[in-house]
Amino acid sequence: MVRKNDGSYKLAKSPKAIHPEVQPTEESESGSEDSEPEEPEGPELVEITKDTDPLTSETKAPDIAVPNASKHKRNSKNDAYWDSLVGRHSSSREKKPSTKSRIYAVGIDPDHPTDAQARSSPVAYEWAKARAREREQLEKYQVFTRIDKSEIPKGTKIVDTKWVYLVKRRADGSIEKYKARKVERGFTQEAGVNYDETYAQMMRPETLKILLVIALHRDWAIRQWDVVAAYLQALLKHDIYITDVNEQGETEYWKLDKALYGLKQAGHEWFKRLCEILETTGLRRCIGDKGTYRSKNLILGTHVDDLLGIAPLEKDLDDLEGGLEKYVELDKRGKPSNMLGMELHWSKEEVVLTQTRLIESMISQHLNGNFGGKHSLPINPDAYRRAEQTESEKPGNYQSLIGGLLFLARMTRLEISVHVNLLGRRTKDATQTHWKTALQVLRYLGSTKTEGLVLRKPRDLSLKIYADAAYGGEGSRSQTGAMMCLGDQLVGWYSRRQDVVSLSVTEAEYIADCEGAKDASWAQQFLKELKILPTPTLITDSEGAYGLSKSPKFARKSRHIEHRFHYLRQQVRAGHLDIQTIPGKDNPADLLTKLLPMSTLTTWKGKWMSSWKPTSE
Repeated sequence: MVRKNDGSYKLAKSPKAIHPEVQPTEESESGSEDSEPEEPEGPELVEITKDTDPLTSETKAPDIAVPNASKHKRNSKNDAYWDSLVGRHSSSREKKPSTKSRIYAVGIDPDHPTDAQARSSPVAYEWAKARAREREQLEKYQVFTRIDKSEIPKGTKIVDTKWVYLVKRRADGSIEKYKARKVERGFTQEAGVNYDETYAQMMRPETLKILLVIALHRDWAIRQWDVVAAYLQALLKHDIYITDVNEQGETEYWKLDKALYGLKQAGHEWFKRLCEILETTGLRRCIGDKGTYRSKNLILGTHVDDLLGIAPLEKDLDDLEGGLEKYVELDKRGKPSNMLGMELHWSKEEVVLTQTRLIESMISQHLNGNFGGKHSLPINPDAYRRAEQTESEKPGNYQSLIGGLLFLARMTRLEISVHVNLLGRRTKDATQTHWKTALQVLRYLGSTKTEGLVLRKPRDLSLKIYADAAYGGEGSRSQTGAMMCLGDQLVGWYSRRQDVVSLSVTEAEYIADCEGAKDASWAQQFLKELKILPTPTLITDSEGAYGLSKSPKFARKSRHIEHRFHYLRQQVRAGHLDIQTIPGKDNPADLLTKLLPMSTLTTWKGKWMSSWKPTSE
């Protein structure tokens, strides 16, 4: 965006910006880097005046930087023109959902436009302001030094950059802000040359739920912060040179002094910086979860630049906030309402965790927004089995869908865990049957999108682990299911195939119970760091596994069991773990081991899940 002498603004043409209506050809994509791209023909841009501001006038917003806006008032005849400005096409609405669904990518979702779409959209002025804010941040934190191309050492690989755009929304779906990021193309980096370590620790999803349950039980204050421009404050130990195209279309060369988004080591370097800051404020890093910190009266969970703190008093959180603001700028969110891809809906003594917006986004990607009516989960085992790949779906489509379903199953939708686990085994040889089954799971989520995990105020903070197994299965390997409850509130679960073949139901259950014992050991050690000292209880529905955990009286039938699975017996004998049995019909972990009828599934859902609706409804 360039300012003119009279105080008005106009959009500068970028050499890389292509109008959405002009699609690049194969020749242009494969051409040499030295050749100049042809400037696409397109309608002239309407100038932006300094009085035009979409934030203060909704009627003016659509007229900003829209090609020939006065000639193209929206109506049913020119929907395709307007849709093209945000990367959507009206023709796609008329088509029935196809198994050849679009891959979820930048340029397809209106909240993630490409650079060309952002520069020519009805809210181009907002995107221009977002780019300006990002450049100000880069200058503020002294992220780079402008240099001449001749100053770059000979033979050094120069890394390219691009703009990434995001419409950031609140929990209710309304627009919070337009966000633009200058991102480095990290895939062009070379290991050992301009990066080495990339791992960054974050708190586990189970830890987040544990903190919420503790806060509910003790009536503690809870607060969320977002570190502003987190990656831009991390120092680099490698020399990295990048190119940038400014708003006037001129190419610049930068030497990075601090991390930039997209760098492979950016997350690692930021986490190192965050650890230094938190330890300076008096917090100690937990051993059980290295993304969590604690002090005498406070617990803090970290996830990249998101911080979640709980404490007995608001003053404790105020003191932490003041200490952190000496080093970083904080976006103060108050009581969390949106974190780790979840919406948090609070009432007096409970919180409901949903992922409604993510489900709606996935439906838009893979079903073109259409799913209609109520749906149930597919329970026919044949739909999940390996089959000949006669009409296979493109791996990208299937893997993208399964990735989204796995995230939902891990965070809030435990009832789809078995279904997604079975479908996830087909990522390399998916057929049309598997694709349709996965879409049926998505339709079910669409019809229950307001449902999610409910965490209520517990009476105590006892620790219980439910474990179960389904004997046999694909490759003769049994299925393990386990649940972790803190004060009868579900904080963790999983459904996975066992690593070895079991020779009996008892052996399969014993292996599942051993996995539960390992979960109990981790939770016990972590809670001990938080000054919570429960003796965990493992609950199983197998009398045989219970007997093996107490003594090796079935030696002839169990002598072949690998030694590592006897960890369960060791924990029980040492008194670190209590083990109890219940009838199979009362074991909630059963829903994580097999495909259950919807009636049974609904019964178990009523214990752990709840539906949330806006108060206006």
